[in-house]
Amino acid sequence: MLFNSTIFILGFLPLTLLGFWGLSKLRLTQGVMIWLLVSSLFFYSYWNIFSPAGQGKTIEYIFLIILSVVINYSIGAEISRSKKSSRRAKISLILGTILNLSVIVYYKYANFFLNFINSLFYTNYQLDNLILPLGISFYTFTQIAYLVDAYRGELKKEKYNLPTYGLFILFFPQLIAGPILRHDELIPQLRSF
Repeated sequence: MLFNSTIFILGFLPLTLLGFWGLSKLRLTQGVMIWLLVSSLFFYSYWNIFSPAGQGKTIEYIFLIILSVVINYSIGAEISRSKKSSRRAKISLILGTILNLSVIVYYKYANFFLNFINSLFYTNYQLDNLILPLGISFYTFTQIAYLVDAYRGELKKEKYNLPTYGLFILFFPQLIAGPILRHDELIPQLRSF
């Protein structure tokens, strides 16, 4: 869904703002967070449902982004619980970064490497229907920045729950077009409803 499309301007945005306004008036802060999180997930999945290129990948890519959020939240919490700059924190940061970069490498470069191997060894290996998930670089690098902030001890000041962290990563205005944000730039604004 494009920000200038009719469905966004006349459908998604008014419904999202109406839900946001209604829950805010009732002072249901956690409800606002969940509403925006669900709206953002719908926004993200919209291209999979209605675009010919993405059809059939909805469940896979929604599962991928949710799994990525949960794993990175858990790794960030582990790093935060560890002593600052400890071996345990460093290993968690390295593993988290490798895991995140592995996902990007797989989706962006797997076909390139297979084509290279095929031309080198005269084989015919293929990954059919491997489509780059929308916004994968933005949400992956945002999560790596979060893990680095956790390693630096910047998350010890405040504890974030999973819905807050999930909304920070999945918030629809920045999800597919960036910029790559730091937690201290957006989460305080999300908490101020």
